[in-house]
Amino acid sequence: MDLTTEFPDSPFEPGHPVSPDKFKGRKNDIIKIIRYLPRVINKGTPEHFFITGKRGMGKTSFVKYIGSLAEDNYQMVHIYVNNEGTNTIDELIQNLVEKMFKEFNKETWGQKIISSFVDNIDEINIKGFGISLKNKPELVANIKNNFTDFIINTCKELKDKKGIFIVIDDINGLSDTPEFANWYKGLFETMDFDEEFIPVSFTLVSYQDKFEQLCDQNPSFSRIFNLIEIGHLDDEDIKEFRYI
Repeated sequence: MDLTTEFPDSPFEPGHPVSPDKFKGRKNDIIKIIRYLPRVINKGTPEHFFITGKRGMGKTSFVKYIGSLAEDNYQMVHIYVNNEGTNTIDELIQNLVEKMFKEFNKETWGQKIISSFVDNIDEINIKGFGISLKNKPELVANIKNNFTDFIINTCKELKDKKGIFIVIDDINGLSDTPEFANWYKGLFETMDFDEEFIPVSFTLVSYQDKFEQLCDQNPSFSRIFNLIEIGHLDDEDIKEFRYI
């Protein structure tokens, strides 16, 4: 039987990621990330990953699965942000911090983190179980400009958690100008030279050409990341997905 004919290159459908509990395969790619997590949580050394791959290869399913491993096996807070349609760093920061505050708001220690960056918590719009920073440009700008301090202070208050695993999915819209590449390079350098304990991992997700575009915007961008390309699954993994 010709399995290459019977099974497609990928069982994933764009816009419909596989839930972490049903994820199969990609063991080699998983190891490329999780082997660094003990260093993140034990030594406080930030790590930066960039996931690329063609449309439909399962990039979102992959990073969500890694996030669940970081949560379950390494006691990290998993923060996943879908950045689709976002074209500015301010929008990204708003989405990211809102998602972080939503996760922190579930924990007793989370209120201290939130209040440390908000002068009056009553002024922030409570949105479901989260917090909205809409119409708070000064606060968003303050966090953006002092993001390393925000992360450091946040990590100090984690209590029963050992670190933060941040995923920013679909950064396509941030690759058109040098602004994001320059900001992220500055963030990396600030964290790299800081002597504080910073148990955080960043994973960015986009297409290969967008990564190359960001590197063109700032040549140092490429040296920041462990680059992982998500390719075709082998036939056995595709068969497993087929019968889930």
